[in-house]
Parts: sequence; structure tokens; C-alpha cells
Amino acid sequence: FLIITFIGVAAFAALKQVTGLVLVDRYGLSSVDALAQTGAILTLSAIAMVFSQLVLIRILRLSLWIVIASGCLIAVLGLILAVSAASPRLFLIGMVFIGLAQGMILPTNLALLSLRSGKNEQGAAAGINAISQGLGMVVGPIAGAALFTATPTAPFAVLLLLYLSLVFGAAFAARATRGQAKSAIGGASADTYDERIPRLIPNYTALHEAALKSLSDKVPQGGSVLVSGAGTGSEIIGLGRLRPDLKLTAIDPSGDMLAIAKKKMKQIGSELAVDWHVCTLADFTPDKTCDAALCLLVCHFIPDDGPRGEFFRHAAATLKPNGSFIAADLADLGVDVDHEEY
Repeated sequence: FLIITFIGVAAFAALKQVTGLVLVDRYGLSSVDALAQTGAILTLSAIAMVFSQLVLIRILRLSLWIVIASGCLIAVLGLILAVSAASPRLFLIGMVFIGLAQGMILPTNLALLSLRSGKNEQGAAAGINAISQGLGMVVGPIAGAALFTATPTAPFAVLLLLYLSLVFGAAFAARATRGQAKSAIGGASADTYDERIPRLIPNYTALHEAALKSLSDKVPQGGSVLVSGAGTGSEIIGLGRLRPDLKLTAIDPSGDMLAIAKKKMKQIGSELAVDWHVCTLADFTPDKTCDAALCLLVCHFIPDDGPRGEFFRHAAATLKPNGSFIAADLADLGVDVDHEEY
């Protein structure tokens, strides 16, 4: 995250330094005309950056890593236009593309950094991010001027390589994130899950309370409940408190998550009988069907182009006739922002 911040800020600062030099050396403008056009180019580039932040990201509605990768690709296109521009107008278009890219990369990167930081790490993360910005603003102009002195195309070539490296870095991170979602959450992410999830999900606690109470009312005395995506055990512990008579089965693809759940059960001294399984629902074969199944904040990880339907079919297969299944997940409803309060 800090490397992305540094490269993004340094790149834009370098281009601001180089713009006037390009207008004079490449297009033969006078110092006065170059200064005026530099101001216009940088202003339009800044407007493009603001437009990207306020409008473009909202319209695209892509995952955060994909926004960063897309921004880097747009920056590459802008750099190619800028370095090959036959006129100041084409150079301006290239710089506008780079402004659009900056508006996608920097705020999205900061959002990801904030989401990945622990409960007591937000201030430190923001502070270090600010230091990266400051370093970029200092290093960028110096590096840009030095590279331009060597050869006028050098700043653009170096920045092209840097943005391409960020494309691959963002693609790698997105792939790792998808892999983590498919296998739930493990390692250090599992350790900080309980701190992060209430901040990420609106009304997280209320959601759990409503779902558990509804399910508790539907299951007969001594009944059985399957919890798919049991994670760190919030649903298991909640059901145990509401209905200690229940027989619970907990499944999750992440052994790290279930290990935390077991540890929490031990810490509260729960004697609830839970059958633990490290697997996906598709790989789970129950000994007998259950009275109810619960699945909270899991299905949004599953693509809605076939696999999600399979997931619900597997869930139905675990239930007795007329069994209850309760699920709740994140969804983008496409609601107009002016009507969200209704």
C-alpha cells in the first residue's frame, strides 16, 4: 500500500515538473506560453482526478484491487499518449488520462490500507501513508528533472515501467484476495477478523442477533443446526447461549478460523457439543439431515453465475423436509443515493 502511494504521488509530481520542459523543448513554445499552457494542463489534469474520485469510481463499482489495476492501465495509456504526442493538445489528453488514473489509484489504495489495518492501527497507517505522500512529492520532481536532463523520454519510460509493475502487483493482490475468500480467511487475517468485521459490515451485531433469534424460534427442542461458514464462532457461541440444547455442526474452509472459534469456546467455558469440519459445504456429507442451517456473510464470496446456485442446492440437501435455512449477505442493490434513507 505504501509503495503504491509513493509511486502514485511521485509519478504525478515528476510529470508536473516535466510538463513545462516538454512544452519548451519538444514543441518550441516560449517560456511565457509554456508557463500558461502548463497551468492549463495541470488544472485539467487535477479536474480529471477529482472527477475520477467523485464520479468514475462510483459508476464502475469494481472491486478495489481492480480499480487500482484499471487506474494503472489508464496511466500507462496516458503516458503513451504523452510521450508520443505530436502536439500540445495531444499531450494534454495524455495528462488528463493520467489525472483520471491518479483519482482511481490513490484514494482506493488508501481505502484498502484502512480496511486492512487493525483496530488500533488506523492512525499509524494514515501517518505512514502521509509520510509516503511527502516522500513522493519530494522525490518526484527531482527524479523527473534529472531523468529529463538525461533524455526527454526517460521520465515517461521509467513511469511506464512503474505503473506496469503496479498493474501486476494489483492483479497479484486481487488474485490472493480471491483465493483467500474461497478458502475463507486464514493466518493473520483470521487473527484480526473479529476486530475488522464489525467495522466493515453495517449493523453486524444486529444482523447476528436477528438471525440467531429467528432460527432459535424455528428449531425444536434438542434439534440440530448446521452453521456454514462458521468462521471464528460468533454464530456458534450465540446459538449456544440462546439454545444450549441444540446439536451444532460447524463447517468452514479455514482451519485457522475454526481454531479461533474453538479457543473462544474454551475461554468462555462452553460445554456445548459442536461437530467441527474444515471443508466447504460442497465437500461436506452429513451423517443425517438437520432441522436448520445458518449461513451469514458467506454467499457474497461465491460468484453469482452458477456456483452460488450450487451452494444453495448443497444447503438444501443438508435439511430435513420443511427445515429452515437462514442466510444474510452483502449486496449492491443499486439504490439511488438520494433515496437510500428510505
